[in-house]
Amino acid sequence: MATHEKIHRDTVEYWRTVTADNQPIDSRHPVPKLDVLSKYLSALNPVAGQRVLDIGISFGRFVPLYLSLGLEIYGVDVDPLMISALRESFPGEALEVRHDRAEELSFADDMFDFVVCWGVFDELDQGPALAEIARVLKNGGQLLFTGKNSNYHIDDKEAIVAEVAARSKKHPNYFTDLAAIDFDKFGLRVDMLTTFARRGDFAAGRSTTISDLNAPFYEYLAIMRKMHLPEYDRRSAPAISRNLSLTLAANSPSNRSNDVTR
Repeated sequence: MATHEKIHRDTVEYWRTVTADNQPIDSRHPVPKLDVLSKYLSALNPVAGQRVLDIGISFGRFVPLYLSLGLEIYGVDVDPLMISALRESFPGEALEVRHDRAEELSFADDMFDFVVCWGVFDELDQGPALAEIARVLKNGGQLLFTGKNSNYHIDDKEAIVAEVAARSKKHPNYFTDLAAIDFDKFGLRVDMLTTFARRGDFAAGRSTTISDLNAPFYEYLAIMRKMHLPEYDRRSAPAISRNLSLTLAANSPSNRSNDVTR
């Protein structure tokens, strides 16, 4: 019988392959390549010596990019075996990685110049996580994060299939009603917001310009800046994530009773 560690190692190698720049984009998991992150990370204007916290650092996919920029690297991941894989890959680097949940970080207040939460926000209890991220950011520090919008196109068949599959596997899969969030109460200001209309558009680099956040779109990338102390902490933060998208709930009445807002 396969051990948990064997299954985990297979998973690590799978994601290494899926995200590798020399591999085609996997239609089952359309993951943006490293050049996409590099493009948006450069918009933060990082300076050598600044501190970055990577939420869900995993096996360290972005570590070479951070190193090339001269950043001090910190990370958190909920999987201790992922952390082991990261340390095996970068044995000589000064990385501080902790087995933390994003909703309860063990770092001090006002510690980081940047926080990157790439591809994992939809696995978090987003209200407490956003409050914790704002807490550990320095005043003027920036958050770069991606997520899935709760209101997407009903004819986006790949998005529907992906959501139904995640629910059937009981995989954490939370959607954000982006238009409804008062980011100012988290102490944050939106500096940049890029939206992607349909599943796969982000990986393909097809962004969409919209003026109304109530319009349907599937994914988003946001850069936010901490402007002041947040009103919320992790205990008082409101529920902003849903385990059932508004799109699926509106079009599958039988699912509505299972829609739990977090």
